[in-house]
Amino acid sequence: MKQASGRKPFLSEMLMDKLYEGRDENNSFISILFPAALMVLVSLLITLFAAITFISTEETLEKSESNRTYCSAYYTAETVATEILADFTENSKQQVVVSKNRSRYESILGDILIFNTGNGISFTVPINKKESLAVMAKLTDGQIELIQWTVKKI
Repeated sequence: MKQASGRKPFLSEMLMDKLYEGRDENNSFISILFPAALMVLVSLLITLFAAITFISTEETLEKSESNRTYCSAYYTAETVATEILADFTENSKQQVVVSKNRSRYESILGDILIFNTGNGISFTVPINKKESLAVMAKLTDGQIELIQWTVKKI
């Protein structure tokens, strides 16, 4: 930079003169190109990372929704099974299970068929279209003893 005659140069003008002193145009081009290329690379990497994160988040959300649906269905089936066992305990002396060793229990999941196994009962509560909760229990001294409480494939 050339300074105008009769005035003192500004500090910024002096610094710019020192900065560009001894630089040729080829060196100046490289000093601008390298940071620009670095910024493009960093921007590309950040965009790639954001895309990968977004895709994996959608998959995780789908799995979480599936798990939530299954857990809700399982706990509904478990609640029905617990209600059946509570009714069996309260009414065992009156024989809840009647007519050819079986009866129907009306629940929010539909009618559940209950089988009499001597001093106990067995029944299956649907969880979803593929699985059900199989329960076997017997009454011993007024207490319910669970023999089986398993999830089975239909």
